[in-house]
Amino acid sequence: MKRNNEDHANVIAPPPLLYAGTFLFGLYLDSWLPLRLIPRTARSFVGGSLLGIGLTTGIMAIREMRQAGTALQPTKPTTTIIQHGPYRLTRNPIYSAFTLLYAGLALIMNRSWPLLLLPALLRVIRIGVIEREEKYLEKKFGAEYISYKERVPRWL
Repeated sequence: MKRNNEDHANVIAPPPLLYAGTFLFGLYLDSWLPLRLIPRTARSFVGGSLLGIGLTTGIMAIREMRQAGTALQPTKPTTTIIQHGPYRLTRNPIYSAFTLLYAGLALIMNRSWPLLLLPALLRVIRIGVIEREEKYLEKKFGAEYISYKERVPRWL
């Protein structure tokens, strides 16, 4: 049996820190070489929509995790596989929410660099966070998680 301090996904860094750090780096790059995107009306509508969907998705996912009594932080043990609410549509609704919030904020602020950095950030999230979490969950929950993984996509 693993000791409690070893019962976690061993991710490279807390995902909110990865998203925030990349966004701030994008703002820094924007201060040196500003690139503007799209007209105000379009970016306000699209950015606002992404923020709204991301916030709603994140709140629903966090609520499901709290109701299930499992940890939000990937540095703590997972106690159950949640398969309802937004988790029936995507295995990673919180990372989806972070991504929507990140993109929506960049659009509303009319900053291109954070958006240009987003594909690299998503690769880091996939390799350094999600794949490690999936390996941990497969080892901990076995067939239950593998079955869930086969039915539900990683992203929408």
